[in-house]
Order: sequence, then structure tokens, then C-alpha cells
Amino acid sequence: QLVMTTNNNIDRVLKTAKFIKNLNTPGDKLHSEAGLYISLGRKYVIKKIGRQYKLNSKELLDLEKSISIYYKYLKKIIPNNVPKIFLTKIDNEENCILLVTEYFPKGKASETKNVTTRIKYFCEITKLIIKISNTKGNISGNKLKCSIDPNPDNFFLGSENKIIYNDFTPPLYRENGKWVEFRRRDEAYAKKSEKETRYFTEINLLLAFINKTRLYLTLDEYLKFSKSYFSTNNKVEKKKKIFDEVRSE
Repeated sequence: QLVMTTNNNIDRVLKTAKFIKNLNTPGDKLHSEAGLYISLGRKYVIKKIGRQYKLNSKELLDLEKSISIYYKYLKKIIPNNVPKIFLTKIDNEENCILLVTEYFPKGKASETKNVTTRIKYFCEITKLIIKISNTKGNISGNKLKCSIDPNPDNFFLGSENKIIYNDFTPPLYRENGKWVEFRRRDEAYAKKSEKETRYFTEINLLLAFINKTRLYLTLDEYLKFSKSYFSTNNKVEKKKKIFDEVRSE
């Protein structure tokens, strides 16, 4: 399948796109607005990005550039686990970035109704996170160069139920040892150092995902998932004590 990357391609999609439905709650100023559209017989998702950051025109250009760089980095690290179609364009009238990707009709892995299957997908995501952490060239010192937001809601199901990471704001990559951050309005008082430790430290990234799966599983299911994972993965064995203490409390 061909990846479309030129302005001509996105202009063609936007010009012929017909709205089908909203994919998230419209009017939410803290997240990107996403809608499902059809263009020339094919379905696309169009996101409006940038409103949550209070950016001027130059900063919006910087964000668009950073999103494109981020996608290219992830495409090298996990080439089969990101959208194949990735188009961006600045909408000056609405002061936002339009991001066009393909539509994943199977939805989010976290919303899978069958619990056993959902846990299976969560296990696949942990492997993906470890792959990101272990990819040659993606670590400098003890920090990752390119990372992801390990929220379970950011992982979708593609063809053959392949896990697709589908969140690109804010871009999570470091160049020359520095992370250029785009901060949402509700994160004004968060310490950048703590956020960087959470997203760019291998073990913390993994633990953040495992911890957040608790929102999508009953307590018994969560304990089974985390216990099974920790007992079969030596990479995080040193952190097992934390979860043992959580269980006992």
C-alpha cells in the first residue's frame, strides 16, 4: 500500500472529503478533534491538532514539522505498527494542523469486548514497547531518543488485528539530547523533568502502560495479566516487588 506524503495528495483528500461522523467528543479543547470522512470511495480520519497548545503561527509550523519528524522516527523503529497514510497541512483559518490517516474500523485494542483477547492485545503492546526500547540507535545513555505515550487508548487494531500506535501529539522524540515539548493547557504546572523521566526511561515507559491497563480490566484480570507478565519477563523482574506490594495492599 502506497504512503501518501505530498501536498497534492492531502489537498485531493480534503477537497473531496465528505463528513460521516465524529470519532471523539467535539468541543474538547484538551484533545485533538477527530472525524471520519470518505473521499473517492475510501475512508479517512481527519484530526484537528494544535488547539490544545495555544500556539502562534510560527509555533504551529514548528509543531507540524515535529509531528512529521516523529512519524518518520517511529516508521523506522516500528514500521508495521504505525499508520501507512500520514498527511499534514496547516489550516490558517482555524489555527490548527489537519492530520489525515487511514481509518481503523476495528477500533481500539482496549475496547475489545472479549477479556481474554483484550489481555492478549495488551501483551502484544508490552512487546512493542520493549521493541521500541531495544531498537539499536534509539537509546542514548540511559534515555530513549524516540518514545510513545503508553496510554492503552492510543493503540488500535489494523488488518489481521495488528497493533497500530496512533497518537502523534505531542511528539515524543529527543534531538541532540533535548526534548522539545508542546504542553497542553491542563499540564501548565507539570514538571518537565518528571514527564521526560516517565516517557524516555525504558522501564518507566513499560510500567506506565502496565499500570494504565488497570482502567480496562477488573482487579482479578489485572493481577493475572501483571503477574503473568512479570513472571515471564526478566527485563522487569527487578520491579516485581512494587506490584507484589500493590497486590498485598
